[in-house]
This record gives sequence, structure tokens and C-alpha cells, in this order.
Amino acid sequence: MMNKFTLSNEQFANAEIPANPVFSGTTRFFAHVFSVVFHPLFIPMYVIAFLVYYHPSYFSGFGFYSKFELLRSVAVNTILFPAFALLVMKGRDL
Repeated sequence: MMNKFTLSNEQFANAEIPANPVFSGTTRFFAHVFSVVFHPLFIPMYVIAFLVYYHPSYFSGFGFYSKFELLRSVAVNTILFPAFALLVMKGRDL
């Protein structure tokens, strides 16, 4: 049964889909910000920062410097090393 919202195989094959859709500058800006903020390299850092600062029972015996060292260690291991490795591989065309 066909209704006005379904396409037959022939209609679907002949449908025109724009190759490069055009979005407004505002939409592109917010999409770029969203893409950078929620990049997978940053997610472990967000989780550790949440646990350190918003869940106090997990790190109750840690001082400010110890918490900072933990965050720095996670940032180096989950952001800087992978980003550096990707840049090196890109530079060597691997």
C-alpha cells in the first residue's frame, strides 16, 4: 500500500539529492563548535574532570595539586600523545 509519504523503488532511484547541501553560516559555526567540543579525544578528560570535581567521595583525600596532576596525566595520555601521533602520521603520508 502506497501513501503520499512513501516512494517506490523507481521514484527513489530518480530522486534528486543535492551533492553539496548549503547550510547557513550560523549552522556551520555551531556544528564546528559541537564537533570540536565533543571530539572523542576529549571525552576521557571530561569524565575524569567530572569525577574529580563533581563527585567528591572518589577523590576526597586528594589535594588540589594531586587532582591537577591527575588531570594533567590524563590530558597528556589521551589528548596530546594521540594528536601528536596523528600529526606525525599525516606528515609522513601514512
